[in-house]
Amino acid sequence: PPLPTQGLPFLEEDPPHEFDILTARNVMAPSVLILREEEQVVDIRSLLRRTPHSGFPVCLLRAEGRAGEGTPPLPKLVGFIQRRHLLVLLGERVWERQAGGEALPEVTRRRFIDSHQHSNAAAILNTYLTPTELKSTIDLRPFIDPCPYTVNELMPLRRVYRLFNDIGVRHLTVVDGEGCVVGLITRKDILPEHIAERAMGQAGLIELP
Repeated sequence: PPLPTQGLPFLEEDPPHEFDILTARNVMAPSVLILREEEQVVDIRSLLRRTPHSGFPVCLLRAEGRAGEGTPPLPKLVGFIQRRHLLVLLGERVWERQAGGEALPEVTRRRFIDSHQHSNAAAILNTYLTPTELKSTIDLRPFIDPCPYTVNELMPLRRVYRLFNDIGVRHLTVVDGEGCVVGLITRKDILPEHIAERAMGQAGLIELP
């Protein structure tokens, strides 16, 4: 049976048969907000201020895209980081510890582990920081999940649907055959009532009931 969804959109155990003709690529959102392995404090804070997303893919940007020189870099997925963990990194001023080569104190480690209990996001995001502090860099690599759940862009939507039910996640990162991020799928994206509208935008796809 499906795992408890803790307030997330409910999915029936079995997807509609029409899902067999669709793939992850047909329903994914192609515009994905990503973070690099190392980011400035100002950019992390700006991202958290302007979006409510619960987490972000962390990527290594290749020098150039598949088409060669001059094309946008490809975002190679290296992990995933939760919004609540980013808030802890900002609130604990982790960049100062990293700049000094210091290990994180036990209290910071505990706050990172118990970050789901924090509700002071507004205070953290509105704390005054000097221009120098804003330009400081945080190395995200020690804090990411290096093996997040992903789906290939060509995975049948029926399998994507079952994966959401089996593991109870909010979203899945979509990657291509080379492990580069090409999209994101949320639970809402695979609700039958949302699939019909998305599917009609794909040439030659069937209209779902």
